[in-house]
This record gives sequence, C-alpha cells and structure tokens, in this order.
Amino acid sequence: MTTETGLSAAAAPTVRTTRPATTSGVGSLMEKPLLTARSALVLLLAVLSGAVVAALSLAAGEGVPRSALAGLGAVAPAVPFFNRLIEHDPVRPCRHPPEPAAAEGRGRAQTDSIDVTS
Repeated sequence: MTTETGLSAAAAPTVRTTRPATTSGVGSLMEKPLLTARSALVLLLAVLSGAVVAALSLAAGEGVPRSALAGLGAVAPAVPFFNRLIEHDPVRPCRHPPEPAAAEGRGRAQTDSIDVTS
C-alpha cells in the first residue's frame, strides 16, 4: 500500500504526537499558572481601586498627571489590604464560634411547656 506521497507505508515517516519527557524540569514550569487565582484577584481589586481613585480625582478637577499619581498611590496600600482581606489559610481551622445547639435558643422562642392556665 502506498501513501499520498508515493511512499510505501513501511517507508513513511512517523509523526510524533506526544511531547518528549523532559528531565530538566522546564516542561513542568510551563504547566503551572503564572499567578494563582487569589493573587490575580488581589491585584485586580488593587488596580480597580486605583482606577476609582484616579477617576474621582479627575472628576474633582485635578489634571491627568495628578490623577494618575493619585491612582498609583492608592494601588500600593490596596495590595496588602486585599491580600490580608482575602487571606486563605487551609492549615488553621475556621475561627468562627461554633453554632449553638438548638436548645440554647439563638433568639427564637423557647419551646418549653409553660402552664398559663392558673
């Protein structure tokens, strides 16, 4: 049997469909994301807060250079603020107080029987 190029099937070149295994670890670096979703969210919120500050400064009558500097000045403290606000630490357990049992009430009417006939 011959292929479209006129070569027999045994003489046809083989096509490699998988990547060769890398021993240097460079291939594994390319599979990891550059930023985690949490880091991207922190940076996005910081840039958005800087844009809001710049827009408010521009609307207040400041010039474009001063508004841009005000926006950049707002981004710098926003990064650690949102980083701490969105902090996720799976090692430590949740710090919320435990839910009270149903018998403790939680502001609901008590279900104990009260004799009101006397």
